[in-house]
Amino acid sequence: MENTATSEPKIWQGQRQVETDLITNMFLITGAFMSTTHLFLFATALCASCFLGYTPLFIPVIYVIVSLVTYGIYAKDKSAAENGSWRVSETTLHTLSLLGGWPGARIAQLAIRHKTAKTGFQLAFWITVAVNCAGLAWLHTKPGAIFLNTYTFKVEALIINEMRVPTITPT
Repeated sequence: MENTATSEPKIWQGQRQVETDLITNMFLITGAFMSTTHLFLFATALCASCFLGYTPLFIPVIYVIVSLVTYGIYAKDKSAAENGSWRVSETTLHTLSLLGGWPGARIAQLAIRHKTAKTGFQLAFWITVAVNCAGLAWLHTKPGAIFLNTYTFKVEALIINEMRVPTITPT
């Protein structure tokens, strides 16, 4: 006979596990749907911002490049996890997400089912997404636009000066 003062009957423990599994699965399914929706909305907003002239074209290019690199690193880490070899640190994965690779990270999470079950990792991941999107939104404010334009023109000037063909002057 079970001691009801110290433990629950086994049937209640089993029911609690079923309820926990159901909630976890609903969270993962809802998260996957919401993630694809967020990716679509983000891509649409970024393209509209470029089209309207608020965001220079190199910003989406950076997102695509960093996302591709991040996806590759997630795939490498998934392979390493399955083979028991050297793993990529979670700090590296979060840093890449923060730098604009979060769309690639989320696609990798959904496509290859990597790092989706770790609640702490997912919480940190979504924080990096929020910080990255807040930074992008800040670029649409007046101080952000001034900052972006100042450094965009400086980078463009450096590139143009490096690409400039020297002219030969007669002696």
